[in-house]
Amino acid sequence: MADSAAVTIVYAPGAAAHADAVRDLWILVRAAGFDARLEARDGADADAVVLEVGGERRAIVKVGDEEIAWLRARRAAETPRHELRLGVAVEGSRVRCAVTLAGELVCERDEPLPFGRDEVWDLLDLPDAEARLARLGQRLSRALFDADALDYVTVLLTAGVPGTVLDVVVEADGPAHELPFELLRLTDQRVLVAVDGVRLTRTVSGVRVPRHPASPGPLKILVAVGAPERTANPPLDVEAEMQAIVSVVGGVGRAEITILEVAGVAEIAEALRRDAYHVLHLSAHGSPYGVELEDRDGNAVDVRAEDLVRALRRGGRPLPLIVLSSCGGAADADAGLAVTLLRHGAERVLAMQTSITDWYATRLLTGVYRALAEDNATVAAAVARARAELFEATAGAQPPKRPEYAVPALFAASDGPLWDGAAPAVHLENPTDLPTGAGVRELLLGDLVGRRGLLRVVTQTLRDEIVAGPLVNGVVLTGPAGIGKTALAGRVVGRLRDDADPWAIVVHAGAWNPPRLFEDLAAAGVDARDPGELAEALHARRILLVFDDFEQNLTVGGDAFADPGFGEVFATLAAAAERGKILVTSRYPVPGAPALSRVDVGPLGDAELVRLMLRLPGLRELSTGDMTLIMETVGGHPRLVEFVDALLHGGARLPEVTERLRTLSSNEQFERAGASEAARQAVALGAQDVLLTELLDLAGAAARETLLLLAVSRIAMSTEDLAFATLGREPSTEDTAAVAAHLDRLRDLTLVRVSEDGAVVEPWLREALTKAQGDRLAERHARAAAACRRLVDAGRADFATALEGVYHLSGDELADFAGAVMAKLSGEVSVAAFLGDVTERLPARHPAYLSLLTRERDALEAPAAPPRPRRRARRRSRSPAAPPRRSPATPARRSRSAPPSTARAGCCTASAASPTPAAPTSARWRSTPGSPRPTPTTCSCGATSA
Repeated sequence: MADSAAVTIVYAPGAAAHADAVRDLWILVRAAGFDARLEARDGADADAVVLEVGGERRAIVKVGDEEIAWLRARRAAETPRHELRLGVAVEGSRVRCAVTLAGELVCERDEPLPFGRDEVWDLLDLPDAEARLARLGQRLSRALFDADALDYVTVLLTAGVPGTVLDVVVEADGPAHELPFELLRLTDQRVLVAVDGVRLTRTVSGVRVPRHPASPGPLKILVAVGAPERTANPPLDVEAEMQAIVSVVGGVGRAEITILEVAGVAEIAEALRRDAYHVLHLSAHGSPYGVELEDRDGNAVDVRAEDLVRALRRGGRPLPLIVLSSCGGAADADAGLAVTLLRHGAERVLAMQTSITDWYATRLLTGVYRALAEDNATVAAAVARARAELFEATAGAQPPKRPEYAVPALFAASDGPLWDGAAPAVHLENPTDLPTGAGVRELLLGDLVGRRGLLRVVTQTLRDEIVAGPLVNGVVLTGPAGIGKTALAGRVVGRLRDDADPWAIVVHAGAWNPPRLFEDLAAAGVDARDPGELAEALHARRILLVFDDFEQNLTVGGDAFADPGFGEVFATLAAAAERGKILVTSRYPVPGAPALSRVDVGPLGDAELVRLMLRLPGLRELSTGDMTLIMETVGGHPRLVEFVDALLHGGARLPEVTERLRTLSSNEQFERAGASEAARQAVALGAQDVLLTELLDLAGAAARETLLLLAVSRIAMSTEDLAFATLGREPSTEDTAAVAAHLDRLRDLTLVRVSEDGAVVEPWLREALTKAQGDRLAERHARAAAACRRLVDAGRADFATALEGVYHLSGDELADFAGAVMAKLSGEVSVAAFLGDVTERLPARHPAYLSLLTRERDALEAPAAPPRPRRRARRRSRSPAAPPRRSPATPARRSRSAPPSTARAGCCTASAASPTPAAPTSARWRSTPGSPRPTPTTCSCGATSA
């Protein structure tokens, strides 16, 4: 907002250099938001300039923060400011309100509670949400104001002095705070909180918190993101929210940030003891009564409001602002999280009254933090400005945006600037070392999706924090090209840089280069001039030696070192690294390095993959069907997903991806294409990138056959099941051991992924191996189907195995298999789900089709069965038994108060003996290819929904 009173910059005419400096000053003052003009005046000091505003003068030689603060103080002194206070109480079905303006009573009301206030947050997702909210806002205004009072406020904001500020303070308690005051409408139907200059704050009746003086700047933010790996809640999109905060910090220069590695109450208290912060930003799944944080092992920890209060008290320092980016933190007016924090001494709490989209939450908080950091605005002013700007930006948008302007609520016992601009700056002792975005190792927080579990394990291993684990001297991150090893290593380095006990960190990328390594070591303060001295330093000092792209030192397949001499040097370093540690990224395991712990970097999970796709310009605008096709074809391989985006969009977001595309496509012309062709091209590029042809030759004939058989299966297979499928008979102990050896070899070549669930070939590699299947594809499908039938007959098949058998079969074999599975099913829901896939694949002319279709209909019409979904528009025909196309497995936006469910929709909760799903998962119930793309939303917890 421009200043209502112009600033005049007076200077002496004549000297060209002086005039240029004055113009620079004019630009700076304008950039700070002031209406400034230049005036050359005879007799003015040639070595200084004079700032004039509102009759006051200030001579300066050099402009700085003090002068800008002086200008802002003059502006504030001249800006008309009024306080409109609403004392609200709810008793039974009536609401009482006393309205005062500048301490004078304006009106008193005693009216019935407005109709519809209980369902207000359910309106947000309706097509006519804005109109319904407008009517509710009008009813609430009529309940709290009489006509004359509302007219007076409207005129005050419409015809008053430009720059008028109206502080609206709602003092209430109990159920009165459940009224959506942020929906109030003026007489001219404008939303009160969306009008420039209006700042709405809620206070709790009877709560008086002493206002602490503003502490020295810059603005300091403590960020705690509760994102445990083991939780029943859907995953959070933590990266986008952290990047939004970081972008403000990085672009301002007047803010510092600490991002807690572990978001637990003990860690929050310790951080507050160590440094004084102005803001605690708490992002987590939550309810009106608490939040879900985490422990150091990644387990979920439910934290009640009282637990959080105790942690803040243990911190021993005032905390001026708490931002609750969690569902429903402002929902319960009596015992809710925001109100409880205020009652126990918090000065200000910004919380959400219901779930909120990631789009809105990110932009709102970006605006708030920018105003707090750049302008040192009060919290109420920062929230008001950000809310009004978003309201204006979304007004009239097509398609309409979800109207969320009323969701944020600011509770404050007092308000004022958070930091003292006149006091000498006091910096954080150990702020988070933020990635620069320059290269894969320095990916911005928002660009590296997921990997929190791996990051936790690797950092704890390097710090020797793994309880009861073996002592190791380092970690080797293994996985196929482009899976994210280097990015993960970069994030590990960033975490260790923040350690209180500092590390000397040196990164050595590519082939062994002793001169470069020892030069980098010297720059890091490590006095080592040869491998022997380096080994001694690794034994005694806290040194992290990172070897990136280590496969450049190995033969293809990783069986041996290309330079045996370097192999001996590396073994010596690895054995010596006790206090120091070694971190390696390599496509293949490092031969002869038992002191290093191997950590396989696998593909992104479904939810992480969706989050990545929604960040990429070429992918986020695709239809659901096209997104599904890409997920099925490429899977969770980050670089291949980036390839698809580049091929669709005509360019990559990361320079490294562009360079890789150029290198790999030198022998083939790749052009912009549709989703299907882009996915095919990305798979072809991926096969080149991992040297697939060479790796297949290195695997050997027996292991290659194991790979091709495993590649026709979409689910993980145990070693015993795979041995049965290979031999067509019950395997002996020796047979199973031989297959296990093949899997070990394939795992080392990064061609299969092995977990406790079994072995699996990733989707993109299955696609790349299609040509290698040759004329034995149908035979391998039959062998995989036989393995599924064996499990069904033994009563050990879960629901996924039952559907996998359907995928491999057709005709009479499919009908026979269906009969065997149905004998094991319990419940009509599971019958309907299973037969949905069977009848879709079985030809309508088959003798069993009609009876199976009838049985499916009966199951669908049974009590408590789900409604029959529509059929897909088309089928796949790539293979004799093509899989049904499935949509992205995106978690639903969770209700603000619903307890976490132990079985989310679509998850298989079958026991081994009874393959019964939690809900039907037939492909016919998924979105059809070409259907409109879903609008992804994220609750204020960050859980993405599409």
